[in-house]
Amino acid sequence: MLKIKTKNPVLDLGNCGLTEFPLEVLKCTHLKELNLKTNYRDSDLNQLISSSNAGEPNSIRVIPDLKLLSTRSLRIGFWDEKQSRYNQDSIWAIENLAFIQNNPELQILNFAGCSVSDLAPLMWLTGLKELAFSQNQVSDLAPLQKLQQLTSLNFSDNQVSDLAPLQKLQQLKSLYFWRNQISDLALLQSSSS
Repeated sequence: MLKIKTKNPVLDLGNCGLTEFPLEVLKCTHLKELNLKTNYRDSDLNQLISSSNAGEPNSIRVIPDLKLLSTRSLRIGFWDEKQSRYNQDSIWAIENLAFIQNNPELQILNFAGCSVSDLAPLMWLTGLKELAFSQNQVSDLAPLQKLQQLTSLNFSDNQVSDLAPLQKLQQLKSLYFWRNQISDLALLQSSSS
């Protein structure tokens, strides 16, 4: 059983070898950032941030409804940014994102390597600024089309073929879509003016 005794608004549980989501976290209403990843790229600092824990990577399959958390940043999944590699053995099978749809405070979501295919629960998270969903199974970006605060998207290694849903997102500054099925970039040229 995990005992959380801090009131720090940032909780780093990356590399703790977790196989289940620690329910004690739901009692931490003071949290603003929750990290369950090995490492991640911080777009504000433009640098790689590694978990301070030295254990095994987490591999969680089920995440409870997180509506009690008021986190602004949630990082889940596995992608080893240092080695620029994806560890197939550490795939997080989180296919349904319904557990986050009641979190209007969320601004940053990082779900690399989680088997996500449906982004529909994100359509209500109008405060989202950054999404990192590399190494998933996403093909449809339509649920993002009204998220006007988005500034950064990373959907590398997915099945995206159409960028049209992003056309009216005027705040976008960073797009990462390598290893997808995109053939028409005209949309990006017309939105850059």
